[in-house]
Amino acid sequence: MKKKLLIAWLAVAAALCPAGAWAQALHVSMKDGKVFTFQLAESPKINYSGTAFTVVGNASEISGEMSQVERIYFDATPSGIASTKADRRAQLKAGLGQVTAQGLNAGQVMIVSNLKGQVVAQGRADADGQCTVSLAGMQPGIYVVRAGSASLKFSLKQ
Repeated sequence: MKKKLLIAWLAVAAALCPAGAWAQALHVSMKDGKVFTFQLAESPKINYSGTAFTVVGNASEISGEMSQVERIYFDATPSGIASTKADRRAQLKAGLGQVTAQGLNAGQVMIVSNLKGQVVAQGRADADGQCTVSLAGMQPGIYVVRAGSASLKFSLKQ
């Protein structure tokens, strides 16, 4: 039933999307606050089996139960401009196996990308404007964190 509802929702969203305003990414927002992003250029595949789901892209994969999903949506800002509202100056720090941000607007997204520009982790600021993203399981390398108008490049070592 959920599969049919998702397919119907995707069809309606595609029909209502104005010409020239196509989305650039598919987002899977989990109830635990994690958000997974799949660039549409990767042609992500969504598979269902009973109540379980899997989304597979070129750079990442997520699987779980549909009951864990808060929402699945496409970005509505192909220009890359998420908001015209000014944000507070974010302060970003990397260390102790995590990246933290303070001074964000509530709900603002913090994105961790590798040097290829692929999103490897992201989180959303809480009501106090704080966000923490774990670096556990990430490969050693150089990463860039973006939140609002702030950015930070850091090196992750073993």
